[in-house]
Amino acid sequence: MKKNIFDVYVPTINSEVTYFYSEIVNSMLNSIGICTEKISKIEKNKKCREGIFVVDIFDVIKAHFCGYKIIIFWMQGVPAEESYMRNKSRLRRLILRIIQRYAFSKVNFFLCVSESMQQYIKRYGRRDIKECSYVMPCFNEELKVTGENTPDMKIKGNNFVYVGGLQKWQNYKKILNIFSIVNAYYQDSKLFVYTQEVNEARKIAAELGVKVEEISKLSPEEVSDKIKNIKFGFVIRDNNIVNNVSTPTKLSNYLANKIIPIYTDSLFGFMNAMRGKKYQIMLHAIDSEKEMADRILESELMGRIDYAELDREYSDVFNRYYSKEHHIQEGGKKIGEFLLLDAKCK
Repeated sequence: MKKNIFDVYVPTINSEVTYFYSEIVNSMLNSIGICTEKISKIEKNKKCREGIFVVDIFDVIKAHFCGYKIIIFWMQGVPAEESYMRNKSRLRRLILRIIQRYAFSKVNFFLCVSESMQQYIKRYGRRDIKECSYVMPCFNEELKVTGENTPDMKIKGNNFVYVGGLQKWQNYKKILNIFSIVNAYYQDSKLFVYTQEVNEARKIAAELGVKVEEISKLSPEEVSDKIKNIKFGFVIRDNNIVNNVSTPTKLSNYLANKIIPIYTDSLFGFMNAMRGKKYQIMLHAIDSEKEMADRILESELMGRIDYAELDREYSDVFNRYYSKEHHIQEGGKKIGEFLLLDAKCK
């Protein structure tokens, strides 16, 4: 394979996660001898770059018309389905699906956040991308060093945390209601909420009559230090395409801080990564809030747990699923094989 130069275009939207992911992709390319150059906007390919890495379907189309021969696309979401979830407009979804399909036809190599994303592209993009794609979940944190003393609060208390937004699909109200039921049995349990929408989060909690120990806004750098002493972390999602293909970053934040995830089986990628693991509480997305709360209450993890054993389990997840080194090596290898074969995957 000749030595090529690829442009790397990453906008500032959702900058922390996107930057972390793009740096791994940059290292993938470097690992197979491809030089990279970060660019601030997509313009006509006057420098005759061999390829480009982009993170948006509209940037795929723009890169195509700017003359890039090879387009590597990180697909972190499904715009058509997300739009329908927000607006309930079938026409808008149809138009976006058509745009997506066109963009997919111009992509040479896909980076998907889950196997379900690969299946989505096959179904709605009418392309089998198995040979020209690589799966790497969204994550932006690595497992904290083991061997430290586990804080007393984490050992003795059944405290809970929610980190994230208040969009309808995040199910903030459902999380509050589930915690309220659990709290009726474990009255010393506490819920901590860290969100950018503090006033709205407080308003919703007050309307539902749920006592939340703390609701505050944190910078990305502050999150780990704030949540590391908490035992459980919520990610409750409904069963739909948007959630089926997603890999929420906050799950890596929870595991990195040895927080036991309480999540729904609608998150297919994470569910597969945690298969056979003891230190998790998986709920059924179709269940009622009461049934979800009962499942938490029935879990043996509500008692004292073995953090040494938890460390071993989570280390296994971070050795592969959430491992920068693993993905740089394996993802770079897959991209290299694709370029060597000059596969078109069309």
